[in-house]
Formats: sequence, structure tokens, C-alpha cells
Amino acid sequence: MKKKHLSPLRFVSLLYLVLMCTIGLTACMNKDDTTTSSTAAAKPSPTAQPSPTAQPSTTGGPMSRIIACGNITKAESAKGPTTGDPAKAGDCFWNAYQQCQPAVLDYVLTSVDTVKTHTFRVQKGASGCQVTERMQTRVIPRPAKVNAVYICASFTKTQNMLNAFNCQADGTISILTAKSKS
Repeated sequence: MKKKHLSPLRFVSLLYLVLMCTIGLTACMNKDDTTTSSTAAAKPSPTAQPSPTAQPSTTGGPMSRIIACGNITKAESAKGPTTGDPAKAGDCFWNAYQQCQPAVLDYVLTSVDTVKTHTFRVQKGASGCQVTERMQTRVIPRPAKVNAVYICASFTKTQNMLNAFNCQADGTISILTAKSKS
């Protein structure tokens, strides 16, 4: 019996096929990581901050209005500055909560390589007005991932702070609404 050897052309073709399959599988695996959050790519970097606005924006149908109160960004270090206009954004959200008017506020905590975004929403629930919290975590340079959405038990305001109490696994979250200095 005579052994057949692969011709150089067949060997190169087989090698090319294996290489293309490997590249295709690698691309598919990386695609899952980059598409976990479509909002992560649309959000600005932690240092670029749009100013909060209390202007209502119409979403959905003509009867649904959500007040975009803006965001409050804080460095997680104790001495880190707060950016944006936290008092204006906090007052906007608190007023919407008092009137049970749909509103949204982003509270962003930044560190060296991590960005945690707590998105608070005021909405009417079955038992009255409720605040929900959507938690996203991003470890730079990877995209943000939604950790969970929680319902907060209660919401209060003090002179310099908004407090979302008992937001299930996230517990109580205190949002500084006074401008801090670095």
C-alpha cells in the first residue's frame, strides 16, 4: 500500500481553513463582550459631563413625559470632586419625586479604572410613587454591564443629600447634592 502525502497546495489550503475558523470563533467570543450594553458606547467618558436639565423630554407616546434631571458625578476617593451641578440635578429629581412625575437621574461614581452608574427613576407604581435603581459597572476599557434593577423602599432629601433607602441588594445609597471641592 502506498501512503499518500498532502500536496503543498492542499496543505496550505487546510492551514488557511483552520486559521479562518480560529479567527471567526475568536471574533464571535469577543462580540458577546462588546454588545452587553448598547448604552455604554453612547455615554460620554466619565470626565465629560452634560449639564443637568429639568426640561421634559417626550419619549414613547404623546402622554408619556420623562424629566431628564441630568447626572451627578463623584470620584469615589473621599477628597474627589463632584462635577456637574449636583444641587440642580438633585432638586429636579426630588421635585419630580414629590409630584410622582416620571424622572431620571444618573449618579456616577468613578475610580482609577471603574465607573459605577446608578440610574434612578421615579415612576408610578401599584402602591403609589416608587424609585427604581439600575446599577451598571464598567471596568475600563471594557463596556458597561448592567448588574441589576432594584426597587428602593423610600426616598428622602436633606440639605446636602438625597437618600435612596433599602434598594434591595445595593442597600441605602446616599447622593451628595452639594458641590464638593478637590
